[in-house]
Amino acid sequence: MRSDHDAATVTRRTGRFARSGRRRTHPRGEAGHLRELGLADQGDAPRLCRGPLSRRARRRAARSAHGRRQPARRADGVARPRWASGMNTTINGVSIAAIAASLPREVVAVDSFAARYGRHEVERIARSTGIEAIRVAGGLTTGDLSTAAAHSLCAAIDADPASIDGLVLVTQTPDCAMPATSALIAHRLGLRRDVVAFDLNFGCSGYIYGLYQAALLVAAGGCRRVLVCTGDVITKLLHPDDRHVRLVFGDAATATLIEQGNDAIDFAFSTDGSGMQHLHTPLAYTDDAAHASRTGHLFMDGAQVMSFALEQVPLAVNAFLATHRLTLDEVPLFLFHQANRFMLHYLARKLGIAPQRMPVSVGAVGNTGPSSIPLTVSLAAAETGWRHQGVLACGFGVGLSVGVARLSLRNTVVAAPVDVGDETAGLADAPGPAPAPADDLLRQSTRKSSIGESNDHQYDLV
Repeated sequence: MRSDHDAATVTRRTGRFARSGRRRTHPRGEAGHLRELGLADQGDAPRLCRGPLSRRARRRAARSAHGRRQPARRADGVARPRWASGMNTTINGVSIAAIAASLPREVVAVDSFAARYGRHEVERIARSTGIEAIRVAGGLTTGDLSTAAAHSLCAAIDADPASIDGLVLVTQTPDCAMPATSALIAHRLGLRRDVVAFDLNFGCSGYIYGLYQAALLVAAGGCRRVLVCTGDVITKLLHPDDRHVRLVFGDAATATLIEQGNDAIDFAFSTDGSGMQHLHTPLAYTDDAAHASRTGHLFMDGAQVMSFALEQVPLAVNAFLATHRLTLDEVPLFLFHQANRFMLHYLARKLGIAPQRMPVSVGAVGNTGPSSIPLTVSLAAAETGWRHQGVLACGFGVGLSVGVARLSLRNTVVAAPVDVGDETAGLADAPGPAPAPADDLLRQSTRKSSIGESNDHQYDLV
């Protein structure tokens, strides 16, 4: 058992994500599920055991498919181990005070894409992903959604914005290249000017990274309260003809308040940038007189990302539990990144986690990237049974990366998500001039910014 400390301290341990002692198993239906997800035709999907093969042949095929004979190689051709090096850290003297979320009001049913991609194709992808609808930002920005989530959080605990002295925004879709969107959100919330505010460019594991940064700020004594916002309007980066991403990704934002307290958060991270080519959004700087840079569409090699997650996440979780001398039975709840239903069910089965201890919330909102873990908590705001100490959260994806955290929700106030409509896009929430929308700024022929009218957001509970 870990003892609490009055003073905020940081204890760092380094280790290695080790292999699990259990034999790897692969259900016969996995290949079919990959095809159902539309992943088998994207890159080299793992060859899985199927058909009338002997037991020895099936084992040989599985070992070959998953790299036991040949070590994985980075883009530069250098072999790398099948497990990733990990960093383990415990930060004491911090607590999670509250969690809130916001969703765009526009709901797009997955079956509405049938006319574009074909009904059979849409149905088979939806059947495996478990995603029936996604939320689409439309004219809303990351700043709009994140500000709404932060307002909801402050209202839930009656927090004075002046008491917040740090803001960390995790996003892959900032409102503009500069300044940082976190600075714009701080202004809209009416935070003091002597706050620390910065953006983190991270995706599906980003919530764990954001919590880590906020906990460090509090533990170091520089801040008493730090707001961690996650937000993406990722649907704006999706190619209209790429059904594999359009039927999966949705927009959302969340807010989590980290403050000085008597709890502790354990962290572990693993990052492998050599997997960049499997999941990325290209950025090209140009000599174009109208635009200095151009952003491409999000690209995802689904088979490679799936293979990474199904292999690395169990290794990371088992290594984390071993480091902290925990068993699966001692973890009351597992909050995993909501990639899709098949992946979550497979991971639960592989790790030996009962389904009721690993919630799945992806169905009505889609894969919301860094927001998916806190959004899952917010969607279950009425579930008082979630108020546990020692909850294990795990984010994984773009980087490629894995982040694991063990945290307490015992005294956390959880607010249900609020709906945000397009009519609130770009409106300020604090006295003074509102930041101009990015499209308006691009159209300016001078350096003067457009000034909007101040107004209040209108939110509806989901």
